[in-house]
Amino acid sequence: MRVKKKVGHCELSQIGDVKVGWSAYKTPAKLAVSGTFDEVAYRATAPKGVNFHEIFVGSTISIDTKSVNSKNAGRDVTLVASFFKQMSSTTIKAKITEVKPDKREVKNRHLVCRYHDE
Repeated sequence: MRVKKKVGHCELSQIGDVKVGWSAYKTPAKLAVSGTFDEVAYRATAPKGVNFHEIFVGSTISIDTKSVNSKNAGRDVTLVASFFKQMSSTTIKAKITEVKPDKREVKNRHLVCRYHDE
């Protein structure tokens, strides 16, 4: 995400690809296996705005579950066959309906803007 300088405030803009990460816990010891999805389609509601609510709420994401990537090809085949193929669709679709601050944002109560020149 890039922040562009405007008179009197910051303007947030969305650039680059969206990455989706995941963690699965299979063993009784709850050891995490993590990875990403290589095929993610993100459709932004607005390419830029003055706050996160303006640019994220209403945006949609579509994830191809066959593109799971745990950095272990054998495990990826097992994940697709044993987990994702059990789902009613090979695509996960979501819509952002709300933006809430995380603990760091609540604690810090500010956003640091880094400006760039176009």
